[in-house]
Amino acid sequence: MKIRILLYAGLREAVGSREIEMELPGPLTPLEIAERLAAQYPRLGPHLKTLAFAVDGEFVPARVVLTQARELALLPPVSGGEQST
Repeated sequence: MKIRILLYAGLREAVGSREIEMELPGPLTPLEIAERLAAQYPRLGPHLKTLAFAVDGEFVPARVVLTQARELALLPPVSGGEQST
């Protein structure tokens, strides 16, 4: 599965780019994709627990299994908001 990953705010700074394309094997969850990206960009790791995800423009849970997706947005919490657990 080839997917374009969009990064915003501090995530963009952690990775050094606003978007990345990755070729990934088989079905994965958005969180698993973010974990793979964090393995390549360790500065992304501290953000993993607070991310929200959008797939092809729709918000999705972190653990939904993706079989097809063109675009995954990694979204940091909005400033001043509470973190969900």
